[in-house]
Amino acid sequence: WTDLMIEATYTEKMRVNAPFSADMVSFVWSGVGLFGLVGIFVAGPGIDWFGPIALLAGAIPFSALIIYPAVRGWLTETRIPPEQRGRSTLDGLRQQWHYFTIT
Repeated sequence: WTDLMIEATYTEKMRVNAPFSADMVSFVWSGVGLFGLVGIFVAGPGIDWFGPIALLAGAIPFSALIIYPAVRGWLTETRIPPEQRGRSTLDGLRQQWHYFTIT
């Protein structure tokens, strides 16, 4: 979920700062690639040395890092009023029903 939020955020920022849009995409995806490699190199030996439960327990704090910015309201999405929540999704499903019948 967080990767979609990051993509949405940097897509909005690319519209505002068009000259730096290529740099922004390169920065984000080089970080994804770099830390993906770090994860690969840590996961194999980590499971062998410590076991899967310990490795999962070590990953939980890093996964929980998104909680603080979300609770503080630092994410850039606009909040939908309570009376409109869920309605737009159902309207979209009704309008594009043929896409969902195919799947």
